[in-house]
Amino acid sequence: MKIFCDIIETGSFSRAGALNSLTQTAVTRRIQSIESQLGTLLIDRSKGRRGHGPTPAGTVFYDGCRDILGRYRDLAERVNDVVGDVTGTVRVATIYTVGLHELPRYVRAFLQRYPKARIQLEYNRTNRIYDDCLSERIDLGIVAYPAEQSRISVAPLRTDRLVVICAPDHPLAARRTVSLRHLAATPFIGFDKDIPTRQAIDRHAEAAGVRLDIGMEFDNIETIKRSVELGLGISAVPSITVVQEVRVGTLRAIPLRPVIDRPIGVISKRNRTLSVAARKFIDLLREPDASAGDASV
Repeated sequence: MKIFCDIIETGSFSRAGALNSLTQTAVTRRIQSIESQLGTLLIDRSKGRRGHGPTPAGTVFYDGCRDILGRYRDLAERVNDVVGDVTGTVRVATIYTVGLHELPRYVRAFLQRYPKARIQLEYNRTNRIYDDCLSERIDLGIVAYPAEQSRISVAPLRTDRLVVICAPDHPLAARRTVSLRHLAATPFIGFDKDIPTRQAIDRHAEAAGVRLDIGMEFDNIETIKRSVELGLGISAVPSITVVQEVRVGTLRAIPLRPVIDRPIGVISKRNRTLSVAARKFIDLLREPDASAGDASV
């Protein structure tokens, strides 16, 4: 049932196999076995179709499987609460800037502390993370500028600080600090418009009466950094994401004045009982971490 749901949710036999440590062939055989037992096709394998979706019968089966799997998880979580054991898989989705630069050390620490537990980690855009929390496809989401909603609860984690980055030979590189007005005179490489960090930068620029010259837009922090290194423009990014580049000298990071802080938080579906493992992972994420470093010095 879980494999079938993973295929529907990812649109891919191979991705579902990777999530369950199975080969694509093994996944195909298991789905064929279910279809044989039920006497009908559950997955539309039409040529030319982008991704694998459910047939009408598959949609009914998918809804039922999700209900059964959800009730099984609730039961397992109640048992774990009784015995106090930290087991099972915590399904986490995170934005790229946090997932690539902050989360790995927490995942390692969690697995060392709770060897019977697992973390299933994926990277996604913020709007998709909220959707996946509500659909219970994931247990926890880690996002910037987390928004408390009627069906979403937020556990604040920490605050990142944005810095301006530029190539070492850029005219701004010699400055000790920069203001938003300094940014208007050079091409700006930004996040896509629907990304909360970009929206925050736009709000601050508008409040300061500054019109940024947006030269390029990307959804990926690594692409933004590489573009800035090539001298194609400047950008504003969380300081934690450029520690390595500043250390080796491929980028210069300059503090913004006034500062722009970026809150990070964990979101989950409101009124949903989280597993012991999920709660322990949140606790670990909220522990003080002196090793984060700061590129803005």
